[in-house]
Amino acid sequence: MSSTLSTSENGFTIIKFYEGKQTLWSIQPELVSYLCPARRWTIGYGTIIYPDGTPVREGDRCTVQQARRWMINDVQAVEREIHAILYRFNLTGRIGQHQFDSLVDIGYNVGTGQNGLGGSTLIKHIAANASPEAIDAAFMMWCKGRADQDGKDNDGDGLIDEPGEKKMLLGLLTRRRSDAWLFRYGELRFFVR
Repeated sequence: MSSTLSTSENGFTIIKFYEGKQTLWSIQPELVSYLCPARRWTIGYGTIIYPDGTPVREGDRCTVQQARRWMINDVQAVEREIHAILYRFNLTGRIGQHQFDSLVDIGYNVGTGQNGLGGSTLIKHIAANASPEAIDAAFMMWCKGRADQDGKDNDGDGLIDEPGEKKMLLGLLTRRRSDAWLFRYGELRFFVR
């Protein structure tokens, strides 16, 4: 275990699987931007901001090769932030490669700031050496997405489409199960909906 960990092929594989279904299965020479469940324009393997700082927009196009380069750029930024989190929680040197890959994937998906992985119960449980079951449960806290425009009362409080309302998303549920599995057992496992 080292403080100089970088994302392995397993880490890139899990990101590509969950972020790049359009990219992985496309037979088209160009990929087109799409609106992700968080209602952000996205392209390739989950890129929402190009390396030059420009946000992805509706109608943007790229090749699979460009999508791979942008994913690598995005992953490198997440790695730096994960290393800072590990340092802040005194986890440097206590995390194995498979655990690092798992944390990179969840950080890539939910962010690494205080409202993401950096302030999460998950990272606090890992730092406190919580039980594997508690860590698994903390991964599963990140299975909800926006539900403030779907015409439903997703949280059962009698209000429809209230600001901040969330609902369980099956895609996130399966991704978090894969993240938890990789973190705990050190191997890739993809769950289907």
